[in-house]
Amino acid sequence: MAHPIRIALVGAGVFARDAHVPAIKALGDRFEIVAVYSRTRTTAEAMLPLLPGKPEVFTDLDALLGRQDIEAVDLLLPINNLADATEKAIASGKHIVSEKPI
Repeated sequence: MAHPIRIALVGAGVFARDAHVPAIKALGDRFEIVAVYSRTRTTAEAMLPLLPGKPEVFTDLDALLGRQDIEAVDLLLPINNLADATEKAIASGKHIVSEKPI
């Protein structure tokens, strides 16, 4: 692989912390987590010590999706927020990993 896939975590709750982050890290250098989104800055920042590198924190999903260097998003939101976030991610041209079916 020429470079790791640059991925953003969209959601920073328990399942992101306990399941997705360990799984992404277990894949070694295939992925680079470059951003974390949460509705609250405090929740997103709480993820940072668990992540390699220095991911950027976002509380504005549109701003995160506007970053051209992010290739994929891992959608980890509650069901009631998932459809809207998925539509926005599709419109932004990002690849999508979704924790839940919508």
